[in-house]
Amino acid sequence: MSQPPRPNVDSYGFEWPNDFNHEQHDEFMAKYISVLSRRAKKWDKLMKSKEGFHKSNKVKRYVRKGIPNSHRGSIWSYISGAKELKEQKPDLYPTLLKSPMKQEFIDTIDLDIPRTFPDNIYFKTASSDSKREALRNVLLAFAHHNPLIGYCQGLNFIAGIMLLITDNEDMTFWLLQSLKEISSDYYDKK
Repeated sequence: MSQPPRPNVDSYGFEWPNDFNHEQHDEFMAKYISVLSRRAKKWDKLMKSKEGFHKSNKVKRYVRKGIPNSHRGSIWSYISGAKELKEQKPDLYPTLLKSPMKQEFIDTIDLDIPRTFPDNIYFKTASSDSKREALRNVLLAFAHHNPLIGYCQGLNFIAGIMLLITDNEDMTFWLLQSLKEISSDYYDKK
């Protein structure tokens, strides 16, 4: 998603405000593109290095300066522990989607899907490039895998952003699952 899909939206599908200053943005990006390019090359080199990608001060410094879009999903998966969680149960996500679903979760999630980023072209309608069904799948699988949490408002926005960036349902599910692991009991109904 490096190029805006339409002239009135950004690279993630969010509509520009009517008063957005495109000239100022383009002027800034013309200068900043060389910085982004230099960082992307460093990330490419790091990802292809013989010692492999691992947590280090160098990686921490790189992350703080920004992860290029092309590596963001895989870096998030690794750093958050989502990759490790998935490796423990590689077929969990598709299995959850095939399992019986609680109507309570379905109804609540279906109510929230249209409320998710109403100014984003990928969540506005059920068009061919819509991410609504993918978001619904991620939220249903998450709710059923985490019955103490189920589904609560706000998860749609968290999962929605992850889905926009990773463009991958399975990865988004595992990122959401790792976030739950990190934040432990924050979302529990207890």
